[in-house]
Amino acid sequence: MRQFYETTQTLKDALIADEFVNTVTLGDTNDVDLAKQSIYPLAHIIPSDVTIENATMVMSFQIVLMDIVSDSPTDLRDVEDTFHGQDDLQDVWNTQLQVANRLVSRLRRGDLFSDLVQTDVGSCAPFKDEYENALAGWVLTFDITVPNKDMCITTNPVSLPAPSGLTATVIGSDIALTWVDNSTTEDGFYVYRSTNPLTGYSLIDTVVADTTTATDTSATTDTFYFYRVKAYNSERTSEFSNIATQYISSGACDDATATFGGSELAQIASGGTQAITVLDQNGNDLADYTSVSAANTLTVNVYNTANPIKTGQTTSYATGDDGDLEEGRLTNFTTLDFNNPFGNTNRFTDELGTLVFANGIVIDWSSWNQNTGEVLGYTKALVGSTQNWANALTAAVAHSAGSFSSGWRLGNVNEWLPVMNYGVGSNCFNYEVGGSQLFSPANTFWTSTTYPGSTSNAMYVRTISWRIDSISKGSVASVRAVRTFTLTELGL
Repeated sequence: MRQFYETTQTLKDALIADEFVNTVTLGDTNDVDLAKQSIYPLAHIIPSDVTIENATMVMSFQIVLMDIVSDSPTDLRDVEDTFHGQDDLQDVWNTQLQVANRLVSRLRRGDLFSDLVQTDVGSCAPFKDEYENALAGWVLTFDITVPNKDMCITTNPVSLPAPSGLTATVIGSDIALTWVDNSTTEDGFYVYRSTNPLTGYSLIDTVVADTTTATDTSATTDTFYFYRVKAYNSERTSEFSNIATQYISSGACDDATATFGGSELAQIASGGTQAITVLDQNGNDLADYTSVSAANTLTVNVYNTANPIKTGQTTSYATGDDGDLEEGRLTNFTTLDFNNPFGNTNRFTDELGTLVFANGIVIDWSSWNQNTGEVLGYTKALVGSTQNWANALTAAVAHSAGSFSSGWRLGNVNEWLPVMNYGVGSNCFNYEVGGSQLFSPANTFWTSTTYPGSTSNAMYVRTISWRIDSISKGSVASVRAVRTFTLTELGL
């Protein structure tokens, strides 16, 4: 062990290199000839307590930094200066405090810190006339942390690996244990058991070297047991293996009830299983969209389909045309292929789920986003008179219907395309729902979409020619408004 020698030598070298230190001594101050003036300025090192830890040692030191106080100050100050006095006491205090500060700085973040001789903080206390020769200076007190080299370099020359892969299996009324032997120098294995995985383990068996099995014949029913194993020899024991757990039931289990959404699905007999198939309302198996958690909770993830909807055209004019294939979602243009939240297959309803449309609100359930709970709604009637595009934007925002006085806006082209019915004549909006025409007639009406080919034009719907075209924003056309509704707003 050389930590003390190395540490005190490091302190001596650091101090003697300072311009305001002439001599460095070690030990008790009684061992220093304080009357000898040639030794000053003097740094005297006094060792104190040492704390020994696993990887480090914390050494406490005091260093007395002192110099002779001269009656002739270094500057020719006025003898009447009562603050500075007629000696160089303040000069001594100042220079010796610099010595303390530089040493602590090197220990905290300088070259000495990098050499693993480190301190966190140092404190200084001044003194005056405490020794011979009218001495003054500071007593620096600090702790130094250095590596505990004896601890660091001492290692266990022969390790004893822990067993691994411990398992526990019920065999009749016993619990059989097996593990993997990872050591070659063990004398045997200790087997421990507890009813708490964290504490309370007691030794229940000892087996000889190279054994990898043991049997717990004292386990009782209806109790969870936790096991772990360690290797041992004459010099040491290994760390514990992993924990294995097992339970012996006293008899048959109770019947179980499977529930989903608060409703009973099935009774599962003791020791039996029950297959549960989750289908959507069209009879499609949702196995790819369901999962069972560790808590035996069945989760169904519902996602909207991304397929386009049908155009409404049912008359075929050639093999393979739209009327022939009728591709797209929905049963037909006005009938869903699933139930809306009101429990029916009507694509279009009012905000109450009926076909009355008393407030002039048309909800299109083909736009229902089942993840966000949002759905698109339209005004059944036109909003105001014909007007230019800028005024149409304002008029749509100002619209109010029923209890919905805000959130209305001018719809974009993609919001109007899905409700254009290509299966009716004379006008793509000339179709009925619930025995009456769904939308009030209008030859043209604005969308909120600007024509990118000429930004002075906007897109508008030409209902009599089943198309969306562009026209100058200064032209006039009718106004219809749209709004995004939430299921909460609709009371669902």
